[in-house]
Amino acid sequence: MLLAPSKKMEGMRMDATKQKRKFPILTLAYLIIMAAGFFQCGVVSGLTGNPALEKELKDTQTLALLGLLKPGEIQYVNENTPPIDNPSNNTGTEANSVAPLTPPPEPLKNIWATLSNLPRSFFDATSQTIGDKIYLFGNNVYGNLTDGNAYSYNTVTAQWNKLKNMPAPRYAASSAVIGNKIYVLGGREYFYTMLYDAAPYCVNQLLWHCFEYYDPPPVYGYSTRETNSVFIYDTTSDTWTTGANMLISPSYHSSIAYNGKIYLFSVGIVDVYDAASNQWNRLLTNSPIRYYYSIQIYNDKMYFFGGSSTINGYFNNVLEFDPTTLAFNQKTNMPTNRTFVVTALVGDKIFVMGSHESASALVIEEYSPDTNSWTVKSSLPQNAYLTRGVGGYSNGRFYGLGGISNVVAYYDPANDTTTHLKVLMNSSRYYFASAVYNNKYYVFGGNINGTPISGIETLDLVSNSWSNQGSLPNAKFGHKAAILGNKIYLVGGSRGGTTRAEVEIYDPETGNITQGTPMDTPRQYHSLCVNNGKMYAVGGNNGSTILNTVEEYDPSTDKWTYKRTMTSARTETSCLFHDNKMYVFGGRNVSSYESTVESYNPGSDSWSLHKPMNTARGLFEVVKLRGRIYAIGGYNSGAMAQVEKYDPLLEQWIPEYPMNSARYGLSAIAPDPNRIIVVGGHNGHGSLNSAEEFY
Repeated sequence: MLLAPSKKMEGMRMDATKQKRKFPILTLAYLIIMAAGFFQCGVVSGLTGNPALEKELKDTQTLALLGLLKPGEIQYVNENTPPIDNPSNNTGTEANSVAPLTPPPEPLKNIWATLSNLPRSFFDATSQTIGDKIYLFGNNVYGNLTDGNAYSYNTVTAQWNKLKNMPAPRYAASSAVIGNKIYVLGGREYFYTMLYDAAPYCVNQLLWHCFEYYDPPPVYGYSTRETNSVFIYDTTSDTWTTGANMLISPSYHSSIAYNGKIYLFSVGIVDVYDAASNQWNRLLTNSPIRYYYSIQIYNDKMYFFGGSSTINGYFNNVLEFDPTTLAFNQKTNMPTNRTFVVTALVGDKIFVMGSHESASALVIEEYSPDTNSWTVKSSLPQNAYLTRGVGGYSNGRFYGLGGISNVVAYYDPANDTTTHLKVLMNSSRYYFASAVYNNKYYVFGGNINGTPISGIETLDLVSNSWSNQGSLPNAKFGHKAAILGNKIYLVGGSRGGTTRAEVEIYDPETGNITQGTPMDTPRQYHSLCVNNGKMYAVGGNNGSTILNTVEEYDPSTDKWTYKRTMTSARTETSCLFHDNKMYVFGGRNVSSYESTVESYNPGSDSWSLHKPMNTARGLFEVVKLRGRIYAIGGYNSGAMAQVEKYDPLLEQWIPEYPMNSARYGLSAIAPDPNRIIVVGGHNGHGSLNSAEEFY
């Protein structure tokens, strides 16, 4: 709300309107001075060191200064907290107000990961293995108040099964197995609260005099707290019960079952839970164990790997604990300094994998308790970083699951080999067409290392699995796909050495393909966009000439109509609609690749130029995610992995993390507000059948 100045200030007050008229030049000069100070002092500490993000923040602050954004819309809570919108149903009058009707989306982690068959990401989860199945519980999902994640992975069939949710969500818990029951202990949980209530500040000031104050509303958001609850999962009945609360509320702690009891280690404390009596007792208060350790039992001794202890500041300490004498002994350190590891006991050896995201964390190491010695084994495949993931040993394989990079990988100790399980198309391809319909990602035709193909495949976005769906009548590439109604239109392309104007209509329900009304101009490597029930074919080339023409298809009249041409002829562009305007990005002219961005307004049949991309490129894809437009991959003097995002409001391009694999002639979609999926393409050496996920 707006506050009146104090009585002392009131005596000095001048009429605001007259003041603005009397001193327009002075006011402008003062605003410039304010702006200079605003930029010098306004950089939030959590964004320093990242020039792109600092620039993004400064531009937003400029808009606020000019009155294009309200002051309350700039809400950086602290260096670890993302911007949070005030809930519309929260008046902010009470510190413990109820959570909003719709929580804000989980902040993007800005990570590219190989698309796996995980049903969802598992980050800061806990896991246990019983027989052929690995059970996973919990997940660090920002603002999660309802989803008590629980899944099992069948190592024989490679299938996931959704279990009954935990009684409450949590992450950073530990777990232990007694019989057919899994005990999930402690951890962290999210809750909704007022984060801070900023003091009023002046929004209309001339020199030392303030004419108007603004009292920003309280900022609400999610925070976390530790819990001491115990959840007990019965694997035979898929049911949950609760055990006695722990004596402490730990997170990122360690636990293991031994002789019908669960030993819990956290920040110097060692507590023991007796499952038979449902009671906790304290054993030690001076343990060297603090956080993050993974524990295995061998010959009645507990071995600790990859955590934080009181011994030194490194994470490669290995400790042995005797539950009979309650004594700790330091053993030979791990060769690799790492934490958040996954371990497995196989025979008389303990294997360690995973950790922080670095090249050394891919290495698998073997520890022999009998000889107190280490052996370096094979490494996980490239990009299979098991960062803060989980796992287990079953059927001769040591599995690593989840983590920041959504890994599904396993190590075969008998053969010292590793395998990274990925979601792969049945056929590699580039220059293909794609569309999403009914939660399935369709790909049509394309090229395999210079050979056109006709195959149709779908990626089920729920199960993350590919399946063949027949073939096109003829092999083709350089075409595009779009959805009108409940049909997928395949427009243009090249087949038989000739550029085509043809339109094929694919029915996803039946798999039938019929011929549609062809375009007036044959074209390949064009852009294709849909808005308000009409389809637009933009640019491309006709086999000999690069085009600047635009054709609009109206299904109600079954006719193609020429619209106003682009400002320049381009092929290999990418397009999408935003705010009822069609943005066309990049591409190639006769002599070079372009970074041009222009938008077409169907209402006025006119084009407008916008800020160009930072990187000129063609044969790339654009997708819209959370109001930003991402330009992904492409070609310019070679295959590209670069990604940048465009903010239409700020008219600026912001660098983003690159893909793991360079690719052009790819396809990309944003199936929901939390991720982008990229499929196929060519990396400069060959066509690809892999997929990556950005989230």
